[in-house]
Amino acid sequence: MRPSARRHLLFWSVALLGLLLDQAGKFAVFSRFDVDASEVAPAVPGVFGFLCHYNYGALWGLGEGHTIALVAVSFAAMGVILWLFVSARPPRRITDIALAVMMAGAMGNQIDRLAFGCVRDFIKLSFWETYPVFNVADSWLVIGVGLMLVSLATGGREEPKPETPASRRSRPTPSGRPKA
Repeated sequence: MRPSARRHLLFWSVALLGLLLDQAGKFAVFSRFDVDASEVAPAVPGVFGFLCHYNYGALWGLGEGHTIALVAVSFAAMGVILWLFVSARPPRRITDIALAVMMAGAMGNQIDRLAFGCVRDFIKLSFWETYPVFNVADSWLVIGVGLMLVSLATGGREEPKPETPASRRSRPTPSGRPKA
């Protein structure tokens, strides 16, 4: 069974909004701040700032110099995300949102790899000096995985539907017969 139009609308709205926020953030920061700067420009003092950084690898710079392989892996990941969305049984809103947020992150970083040969990172945590610079797309990936874990932890149970008078009438009585 294919996803309904409503599920597609939710999935693609979330994915495209996430992609837009990622690309807008990258454009705003990289057009305003010096890419060669080594100083963090504070955004929220004590929390985070902006530091332009080109990441030629993946997570924490792993795979540096293997851009073609990373592009292929990203396309494969997006294919898996779409397959999971289409084949989700039973469909759940939290799972659809988790997959859409992960798709936004994968698309955002993939656009960078295709356009620049690297991923543009710019968020630097002030309170955790050793944590690497990251971007909005990376955040979407982490949030999506977190939401997927919540979905899995709830055992795949669908949110309860409100009881209607019709559903109360058709519910069996202790004797096993439906109410009249």
